[in-house]
Amino acid sequence: MPKVWLPVKTKILSLQHPESKIVKGKISNIVLQQNAKKYIANCAWQMPEIEQLCESSTHQQQLKIQSVQFIYLTTAWQPSKGAKEQVFIQSIILESEHHTQQSHLLASHVNQQLWIKAQYKFVHIIRLLLILNILHMAVAFIVKIKSLDRKVLD
Repeated sequence: MPKVWLPVKTKILSLQHPESKIVKGKISNIVLQQNAKKYIANCAWQMPEIEQLCESSTHQQQLKIQSVQFIYLTTAWQPSKGAKEQVFIQSIILESEHHTQQSHLLASHVNQQLWIKAQYKFVHIIRLLLILNILHMAVAFIVKIKSLDRKVLD
């Protein structure tokens, strides 16, 4: 299936001292915000250390992040300007409450590939629906032509 139909690009972004918090609910997320742009990291798809951090946190717990680097996917159809991007955290430096210690967490390549695969599922579904739609239109067109041929021959 041609990738031109729904091109997807992976982008890397780094933020320094972003506003951040863990939002717990049915799905726990880390919300990163810098200026007016929000980024959402689903805790279930992150590295195990971040998953544990999310599980042990309280609702709406603030995080002290010195820096974070993450990837996200962009497509030809971009969400509205205020939309939140789903991201995968590749690297994060967390500050302790007393600023005496930092913990630097790095994601594995395997975790990143699992996240990318999960993100592409939506794109694959859209591509499949496009193919089915084209096939349906082709069959309808052929049936219509055959019915017109029969009318002309009669």
